[in-house]
Amino acid sequence: MLLMSERHLPQAVERLVPELQGVFGTRLRSVAVYGDAVHLGGVDSHDSRQIHTIAIVDDLPAAELRACAGLAASWQRRGLATPLLLSGTDLQRSLDAFPMEFDQIIADHQMAFGDDPFAVLRVAEADLRRACEAQARSHALHLRQSYLECAAQPASLARIVSASAVPFRALLTAVGRLHGERAPLDAAGLARVAARASLDAATVTQMLACAAGTPVNATDAEAIFPSYLEAAEQLVRHVDAWRA
Repeated sequence: MLLMSERHLPQAVERLVPELQGVFGTRLRSVAVYGDAVHLGGVDSHDSRQIHTIAIVDDLPAAELRACAGLAASWQRRGLATPLLLSGTDLQRSLDAFPMEFDQIIADHQMAFGDDPFAVLRVAEADLRRACEAQARSHALHLRQSYLECAAQPASLARIVSASAVPFRALLTAVGRLHGERAPLDAAGLARVAARASLDAATVTQMLACAAGTPVNATDAEAIFPSYLEAAEQLVRHVDAWRA
């Protein structure tokens, strides 16, 4: 049965459930929405964001996958990302392989159909910390590498800062989950994470403004980049030393 919720399901998801039932029949166990659509009530045709869903089925034979492939173009036109299709066993065994992704889904999702498979799942803190460290180290490494490749040219540096702002916010959100913060984090929540990690508050404020769409010009980028790189490196040190 389709579940009712205080948060209205995006119309595209309401159509998705019977489509998946038509493919998998009674072997479809649950469908959940995660990501921005949980809080925004979906996206419209002018929005570049997609609605993300995950479906749990008993098994995934090739014939059913071909049937789903035939629906993919329709899903895309309706603003749906291709659903994640997993068996219950796959879901449980994937928690350590994709800890950040599944920890976020577990913490913040909306059921569209069936029982909630995430109610009894938990990502191990050690797996989450290791994934956070990998992401933090990658972020700092790419900032340094990009700086060298752009030869410190201000215009190029502005593009680097702008392009990396949203991933930086996502990284802060991930580190926040180590400290018990749950997505989505508002400005106050992200500030708490930054303070716990001993990041420069002014730098974090500037980067979060950039992530929210405030343009960064060449002069601003040249001024902020050294402190931004230091914040990224400090985040690595914080996660590396973190203990539950």
